[in-house]
Amino acid sequence: IPLNIGREGSNIQYFNGAIDEVRIWNAGRSQQQIESSMTNFLSLPQTDLVAYYNFNQGVATADNREITQLKDVSGSGLNGALNTFSQLNGNTTSNWVSGSIPHTTPIRRTSL
Repeated sequence: IPLNIGREGSNIQYFNGAIDEVRIWNAGRSQQQIESSMTNFLSLPQTDLVAYYNFNQGVATADNREITQLKDVSGSGLNGALNTFSQLNGNTTSNWVSGSIPHTTPIRRTSL
């Protein structure tokens, strides 16, 4: 089953915002574990980490048309396809942003 990041199922309802990192684990994470690492890059390898997308391969305000995959840096090799990014449509304004996205509350799902 495909996993969509920033899109709700098969509906054409896309997330209107910025996503900095997505981590997928094959074991439950406690609130304390999530909060203690949510503002830091993970040191790898990590036990139970299935996929880790840090969205760092593009360059903000640059032409990134050659980037068509989102790299999984966990070591699992579960790269994703980038869809609806403006650089994929010939626009030279990048969807990649510099720095990190400020956040204070983690989004936590217990099941998909």
